[in-house]
Amino acid sequence: MAKSPCIKVCQLHTVEGLASCAGCYRTPEEIQYWTQFEDHVQEYINEQCHNRRHNIHESMGFYKKNKKRD
Repeated sequence: MAKSPCIKVCQLHTVEGLASCAGCYRTPEEIQYWTQFEDHVQEYINEQCHNRRHNIHESMGFYKKNKKRD
């Protein structure tokens, strides 16, 4: 079994039309069926969670470089 991405911050929210957990970025279905998925599916979900996190943070401006002030 792959390591669960859960960090015990379980709050569902919707960003860009996708419902996911604010802590682990899994969808409600991925959370519900996590223990029933095969290892390779869990690993794929972990990759998707990483991508969702990155995309959400990027859309919120987390990765913008700070401009140097004169």
